[in-house]
Amino acid sequence: MHQNNTVYKGYLLTARVERQPQADADSSPQFAATVTIAPADMIQRYAEPYPVPRFADGRFVESPRDAVHEAIQHGLDIVSAIQGDAVGNV
Repeated sequence: MHQNNTVYKGYLLTARVERQPQADADSSPQFAATVTIAPADMIQRYAEPYPVPRFADGRFVESPRDAVHEAIQHGLDIVSAIQGDAVGNV
């Protein structure tokens, strides 16, 4: 099973996946996600939500796993930027 959260550099990243309405019965399911980021020791209901660029501009993926991957990767990039690291340097 693909986890929908991870701790990275002291921050808890959590992907929140949503299934999009299908255009018709023959179309594939589509999914999008957002990511919330909070210090790992903070109460999570105060986590800051961030839209994922791929989904914010109306694109989707065909599986919840891919949506989680996109959201968590975007969260890693945000935390790296907060920490002053090169984006994507995991």
